[in-house]
Amino acid sequence: MTTLAVDPAALDGAGAAVVAAGENLGSVTSTLTGALAGSAGMAGDDPAGAQFGRAYDETAATVLQAMAVTRNGLCNLGDGVRMTAHNYSVAEAMSDVAGRAAPLPVPQPTSCAAANSAPSAIGNGDSAPAGWGWVAPYIGMIWPNGDSGKLRAAAAAWRNAGTQFAVAEIHATAGPMNAIRAQQLPEAGLIEGAFSDAYSGATAIVGQCQTIATGLDKYAAKIDAVHAAILDLLARICDPLTGIKEVWEFRHRRGRRRDRPHRP
Repeated sequence: MTTLAVDPAALDGAGAAVVAAGENLGSVTSTLTGALAGSAGMAGDDPAGAQFGRAYDETAATVLQAMAVTRNGLCNLGDGVRMTAHNYSVAEAMSDVAGRAAPLPVPQPTSCAAANSAPSAIGNGDSAPAGWGWVAPYIGMIWPNGDSGKLRAAAAAWRNAGTQFAVAEIHATAGPMNAIRAQQLPEAGLIEGAFSDAYSGATAIVGQCQTIATGLDKYAAKIDAVHAAILDLLARICDPLTGIKEVWEFRHRRGRRRDRPHRP
């Protein structure tokens, strides 16, 4: 026969702390989406930017949905622990023949949170420099109109969200979960399994946030590199002593690369 040793008040406090940790996850998500409010159109709408933007939009929506699921799951876990504490307190009060024990109040369930959304990364961002429209048809290049500053700001927001998500879930639940494990409960296995699922979900989200941030930083660097190359070319083309020569050599370099036989 299993021996039960439960402190309802301690169990209720631990459950409330788990609920608070879950609600903190919601705050982390709200802070993230607030920081991303200015990121609309950051990838631009040139062919490469639109492709990157579509991939980013899909990934961001998936991670934000996972954040909401993890937040709600952790809050539900805390609510369940509190209800368990209430039930034990009722049993304890009924077994007190002196009538001095009073059960804990019935805990109110935590409301579920809907997934937040982020603005689309696709849109017209940075404008092409003066003179580019005249030169572009002759050199066959496209000005990437993404905004590298917005991309880096969004990367910082995602990176910070990953860090804060780890703090809010992984670290903030350590204490209350130890208090729950200290109770001798027949429900211990179910509680442990639910907590393990929440931990795995949060760990995956932290990694996804870092991956998104890295991708945004890399695309920002790519845009800056292309912009710098184009601006350098424009500066040389606009020089009356070298302009015609630069266009001629650029076009013929591209032609030689196209005509070069492919190696197996």
